[in-house]
Amino acid sequence: YIYIYILLYRILEEHEISKKKIDLQDLLKRYTMDSIAKIAFGVDFDSLNNPKEEFSIAFDKIQECIIERMKTPVILFRIQKFFQIGIEVEVTQ
Repeated sequence: YIYIYILLYRILEEHEISKKKIDLQDLLKRYTMDSIAKIAFGVDFDSLNNPKEEFSIAFDKIQECIIERMKTPVILFRIQKFFQIGIEVEVTQ
């Protein structure tokens, strides 16, 4: 687990030295995902080094779908699910 923290520190240090802008929310999301995956499941997604890591992208997409489901009236959600239209197409992929 400590190597994930060290990796985060190095990324932040590199951005400080180069004065590049950084999406801190995205970086901390990837740090959290890597930490939980390693501690809970013993899996290393390495999304800190690879922002386009497949699981990370799928996780973001399913979160967007869940938020859309919560905003959609139940009857409309059920229709979309039955006909596999709207956001439901993305969920099944």
